[in-house]
Amino acid sequence: MLRCLTQAVCSRLASTIILGPVEEMAPRFCQQENPPPIGFIAFDLDSYSSTLAAFRIFDAASDFLLPRIASYFDDMVGDIDWAYDEFTGELLAISEFNAGHPDNKVAPVRGLRFSFGRLPQGWHEQIFVAHLFRHPHYNRPISDLMQLPLGER
Repeated sequence: MLRCLTQAVCSRLASTIILGPVEEMAPRFCQQENPPPIGFIAFDLDSYSSTLAAFRIFDAASDFLLPRIASYFDDMVGDIDWAYDEFTGELLAISEFNAGHPDNKVAPVRGLRFSFGRLPQGWHEQIFVAHLFRHPHYNRPISDLMQLPLGER
């Protein structure tokens, strides 16, 4: 039963690869493709300039973006040979984006190492969230968890 349900759902899903220079594609992607609201982006661009250019996706109309967008950055965890730091590559792009955008910030998710093995260890430092503070829905709760009233003692 589960397999049939999965096949039925998957048969309705489709994806498209859109090729082109990121500095041209990022600013116009939403207008051309009319996607549902974006809630996750994997930044696998390998360099400072292309990562910074890709951040132009956050300039899209709020209809195309969730107020918080989970983001994965591939080139920021490695050994001494890779020398990843905040002065180069994706981390420098994040720093410069944050400095130039008072209403949008890209920040690491803290505490993922306590996720009890649900995520590969490397991801603990690679998962960020783009906060779009001026998004009309930013102040809505991010989950539907209800706070329960304190019980009597």
